[in-house]
Amino acid sequence: IDDGLATGYTAKAAIEAIRRRAARRIVLAVPVAPAASVRDLAAVADEVIALEMPARFRAIGAWGTCAGRRLTGLRGPPCRSVSILTG
Repeated sequence: IDDGLATGYTAKAAIEAIRRRAARRIVLAVPVAPAASVRDLAAVADEVIALEMPARFRAIGAWGTCAGRRLTGLRGPPCRSVSILTG
């Protein structure tokens, strides 16, 4: 689980390191990420879960309140989407 993705390079490096240790299954879950990063990471992870994939992604911090509530279970306005991609 990560606090969000921008380019996804750090997550990709972590996935590749875990894969080298013969993990049976790798699932990456993030509260927010641009669609392009989610697609790229779906090619290296077994499953990528993104609670928010805003059409106009600018910064992780701009989306943290909604996505953070989804991960922590806190109440607030409903979030817009949940996207799950499997490799």
